[in-house]
Amino acid sequence: TRFNDIQDLEDKFREHGERTACFILEPFIGAGGFIFSHKQYLQRARELTQQYGSLLIFDEVVSGFRFHAGGVQSLYGIVPDLTVLGKAIGGGMPVSAVIGKEDVMALCGPEAPPDVKVKFEGGTFSAHPAAMLAGLTYLKYLMEHESEIYPRIGQLGAKVRKGIEEIFAAHGFNVKCTGYGDSIAEHSSLVGVQFLKEKIDRISFPEQVWNPEVCDFELREKIFKLSMLEEGFNVFHGYGAVSSAHTESEIQASLDAVERIAKKWRNYS
Repeated sequence: TRFNDIQDLEDKFREHGERTACFILEPFIGAGGFIFSHKQYLQRARELTQQYGSLLIFDEVVSGFRFHAGGVQSLYGIVPDLTVLGKAIGGGMPVSAVIGKEDVMALCGPEAPPDVKVKFEGGTFSAHPAAMLAGLTYLKYLMEHESEIYPRIGQLGAKVRKGIEEIFAAHGFNVKCTGYGDSIAEHSSLVGVQFLKEKIDRISFPEQVWNPEVCDFELREKIFKLSMLEEGFNVFHGYGAVSSAHTESEIQASLDAVERIAKKWRNYS
């Protein structure tokens, strides 16, 4: 189904709903373009999955603990049946987790009846003590310092998005950043850089970011990335994520690099 397209979502459930066991999505699209779901889209997904008896599963590997000390689902006020987490919850160690409603998770437990039991087991390093300690320590730190960490990185993220758009506009390029949290995630630290071929007020779909007729993703993923590497910055999908380790001077240095690149490109455009 097309992300953020309520009509398409309704059409798909109307056609396949009776045979749909679950609906899995990222409430915040990561590699697809750093795009937040529209709240109405997630609300409708919750309604339709309940109507058709399907599970709603959120992939929060990217968004979990990214914008505040919790999942982005709580910012939307929508509770899925299952959630997948990773990345941040490990504190730098390899950790992933599946969490969910008690009645669903109980199907994986030893007490579950054999005819409905779901096999769920990990590998050799599952729940490794060192990884668990790192993850617990980091999550505790994020929760205890939430009011300090997230506003700061969110402010830096906003500075980068605004700065990149203004720099390229001044040199005649049609560039729009993604990662704006708007009214959902005011402390968004994610920055995607989209080199557009047409005027777009709001980027809402991954198809816009990866459609060569709309967005020059080759310029973003190859030429701009290499240009930033030459300037000493390794970027991801145009920029990436600001972390609490980044300083104001480092962020400004990255924008100065963008300025030099845009000025150089203008001579060849």
